[in-house]
Amino acid sequence: MYIALLSLLSALVSTSSLSLAAAHPLSEAEAPKDCSTPISASYSPTFNWSSPAALTLAKCLIHTHPPTNSCIFYTSNSKPLALRYAFESNRTTIYDIYSPAHFDVTMEPMKRWNASGHQRDVFKITSKAYALACSGQASVVMPEDEEACPGSIWVTDEYEVIRSGESAIKLPVWRVSWVQDKINKSWGWAVSVLSRMRKRDLRLQQVTLVDVVGEEVREKLERLRKEWGVDVDDGKEDMWA
Repeated sequence: MYIALLSLLSALVSTSSLSLAAAHPLSEAEAPKDCSTPISASYSPTFNWSSPAALTLAKCLIHTHPPTNSCIFYTSNSKPLALRYAFESNRTTIYDIYSPAHFDVTMEPMKRWNASGHQRDVFKITSKAYALACSGQASVVMPEDEEACPGSIWVTDEYEVIRSGESAIKLPVWRVSWVQDKINKSWGWAVSVLSRMRKRDLRLQQVTLVDVVGEEVREKLERLRKEWGVDVDDGKEDMWA
């Protein structure tokens, strides 16, 4: 197994040291906002989910802003790994900044958004708002030998605002993958530069945290499952990917 090069990673991505014991480094929650007006407007059959009004709604739903250098994104089926990496490395995911109450399909407003066929639009615009709320260095968790799907939210809504400079996230974005060493067969997090989302990314030193999920991480994943009412490792399609 590779030695944990924490000092190197800190210098490269300008983040705090990795710690299983640390809680998410979230900023203090904002005072509750009244989003009833933008939510009501979104019920209109003529509401444009690509408009500034939709982005205003998505920003209003954010209850906690992520601190600098903390944001984790993910693609395809990497949600379970992204959540684990976030907990292990003291980072933030989109699940931290939104309330599950707004995304429960059995309750308003998501019940009405879903009924009108706009569930995907909601996840796209809230993902964009998440990318805009982030700043500093960021990472995307994705399989080592896989390119991001052109139609994924990471490409169309998150990376797009990062690439265009609308977000305060600094380029490059760091690619994180859970990989097995070909020689000693141990597993660890591999960190590399995400360069145009291609397989030829420049590989840096591998950083290994732990080979198994720690008890505290399991507890945090279980809490997340209860809060959102979903199994974070259920293998089902993820609307935020």
